[in-house]
Formats: sequence, structure tokens, C-alpha cells
Amino acid sequence: MDYHDIALASIKHHAALGLDKTKRATPRGGRDGACTNRPRLDFSLVAGYAAGNWPMILMQSGIAADYLTRKHGKCPGCGGRDRFRFDDLDGRGTFVCGRGGDQMAGDGFALLAHVHGWHTSEALRFVADVLGLQAGAEAPARRAQPPKAAQTPVDRSEAVRRIWRTASPLTGDCAGSRYLQGRGLTPTSYSTLRAHPALPYWHDGQEVHTSAALVGIAQDVHGIATGIQRIWLDGNSGKAIIEHDGEQLPCKKMLSRHGGAMAGAAVRLGEPADGRLIVAEGIETGLACRELWPAWPVWCALSTSGMKSLQMPENVLEVVIAADHDANQAGEIAAKALADRLTADGAAVKIALPPMVGDWLDVLNGKEASHVA
Repeated sequence: MDYHDIALASIKHHAALGLDKTKRATPRGGRDGACTNRPRLDFSLVAGYAAGNWPMILMQSGIAADYLTRKHGKCPGCGGRDRFRFDDLDGRGTFVCGRGGDQMAGDGFALLAHVHGWHTSEALRFVADVLGLQAGAEAPARRAQPPKAAQTPVDRSEAVRRIWRTASPLTGDCAGSRYLQGRGLTPTSYSTLRAHPALPYWHDGQEVHTSAALVGIAQDVHGIATGIQRIWLDGNSGKAIIEHDGEQLPCKKMLSRHGGAMAGAAVRLGEPADGRLIVAEGIETGLACRELWPAWPVWCALSTSGMKSLQMPENVLEVVIAADHDANQAGEIAAKALADRLTADGAAVKIALPPMVGDWLDVLNGKEASHVA
């Protein structure tokens, strides 16, 4: 099946799947040239005026005040129950997002990019517009801040290696295979997927649960392992229900070698030897895409943030982004952010969106249930 047949095959098997028109590269310097003639803004100048005003700026962008309480809670960018905290250190709009175990952090500009899928230049222009700034404005007087001591990044490489070594390839009757069968998938062996017989679950320094788990290893663009995705299972055909102190904890967590290591990485279900690649979000969705389009390799970005930052080899020239159809459009926003970046690098990109709210695993199961030829 060649690149352009993917839309036709999708329609034959699943009615209308919402493939966007192929996106082609646009000139750098602004989408469709919209910002080409606008004067350049000085980043440090805009940041100086934004200091101390970030809650107002972020709310102007559509981020609700409930996310800006300086308490752990749901992330406005990638979801989750308690992975996000807006702390606004030194008035810079800073935040921390756990992203299922792989921590990312940044200032207010980075938060705008994380939530809205913007490039830095777009976030800069938005902040300047909110503050009424134009190129050439004078910098505000700022109080000098004492330099902060550099923090040594935590190295979790040994923990990643230990979990991967003690897990085993999928056998067809192990807990990992039973889980995939329960999700409507055909268990297939991949070198990047393993099953762990009894993986401890740690929360706030305590081991609160132990059960079998599906483990996927993520690799960066050079093929170097950067961390793992862990999905705790109930031992039959479902995910584990993990509760602690009256709170239900996420059964899916990432573990990176160090903070930020998972940015740009993916769990690979095949290699793009012919220059073609499908990008999906979750492992289960990626496996569904492998069944829907068996001739195409699939890389799983693991989250909307991971999709926005995904890096791929230069030999990848044709990409289909199998986006999740989320009610809040988070999957589609992440897909468009990735598509914009890839087309700027010269790749031909399609965004494939399921016709209903859900993902491509839902489409696969719908196809099988209706016996569409």
C-alpha cells in the first residue's frame, strides 16, 4: 500500500475517517506569511514586562484560573489528575508537569507552548499583544535576582534498566498479551514491548501496589533508550485499579532516565526504512494502527506533549499522524503542532482523525464488530 492509498483504504474500511489534506511546507517566519512583515520583538524585553503578570496573561489565553492555584492538579496541556503545578517562581509564570512520570518544566512562554501547541515566537507575540508592547519599547526596570545554584539532574537509568531486564517478551498468554487481547488487539511480539510479572508502584515515596505490567521502552531519534512507559494490569484483561488514601491513582506512568529525557522520544513499533511512518499517541492506539495499516511502521509518542515534541530521522518523508479524537481537541491540537513542524522541514503530512470521539483502537474494534470487509 503506497502513501496515498492510506486515505482510500481508511474510507473503505471505516466510512469517513477525516483525513486532512496533505500539508506542505510553508515559508519560515510566519504561518502563511502572516507575521513576515511584523517587526521582531526582543524576548528579554517582553519577559521583563510579563514578570509578575503571568496569571492574567495565561487567563487571557484561555487557561482557566483553576489551573493557576499553585497546587497540584490536572494539567491544562496534557490532562492527568495531579501531575501539574503552576508555581510562578520569581513572577516568571513557571510550572511543573509530571507527564505521567517524566517531568517537564518551564516559564510562562513554555506553558503557553505546552497548552496551545504554539511555537516560541507565537507565544512571544501573544504576550506582547496582551501587554500592548511593540518592537522598540524600552525595557522595564528590574531588580537583579541572585544566581541560583545549578541542580544536579536525578539519574534514573539504573531503575529503567532494572525494570526492563526483569520484564520478558510477550508470549501470547502472559498478562501483557491477555491485556492486549482484552482491548481487542491481536497480540504480536515487538522488541520494544515486554510484560513484567510483578512491578511495584510507588507514590510519594511509598510502595502502594504491585501487579503485572505492560512495559514499553522509548527511544530518541538516534535509537538510544530514554525511558519506559508502564501500564499496570489486573492480571486478566484490564488495567489495574490502584487506590491510596481514598484517591485513585493513574495506572499508566512514565519513567525517564532523567528529567526531560523522554522529550522527542517514542515507543517504536517498526522502523521507517522506506521513509513512511505513522505517529500515534498511546501504545494501544499504535498497535491498532499496525493492524489497520500493516505495511506502515508506527511510533507511539505516549502523550500529547510527546507528540508535539516528537523527533524523527531525516529519511522520514511521508507521515500520517493518527490523532486521538478528544472532546477537548487536545489530540488534534497536538497533531497539528507536529504537522506544522514536520512540514516546515519538508515532509508530506496527513492528519487522520477518527470520525467519532475516541481513538483508532475504537475504530479497529468498531470495524471488527461490524465485520466490514
